[in-house]
Amino acid sequence: MEGIMIKAVRNLVSLKKQKIITGYSIRDEEEDGGEIEFKFRINGCEEKDRCEAEESGNIISMIEEAENQYWENIADEEKYKQQLESDYWAVQGVKI
Repeated sequence: MEGIMIKAVRNLVSLKKQKIITGYSIRDEEEDGGEIEFKFRINGCEEKDRCEAEESGNIISMIEEAENQYWENIADEEKYKQQLESDYWAVQGVKI
């Protein structure tokens, strides 16, 4: 367990130095193992996530997944807005 926590802390310090994460906290639980909460930015907004200490090597992929989901949501919202505008103008009898 101690080796896992040391590896996790080294990984977190490295990610912070590279500015991939903006902050982190570690909760060391003897029975369940350690838990890490980390913060990162997507498009200027700070987000949070957490993982087990054993998964600290997957933080970059977790951030990439969150970032992909963020941009998919933005694209879906844009499609929805365009559909609303199209529907509005269709009701008004104006073609776009």
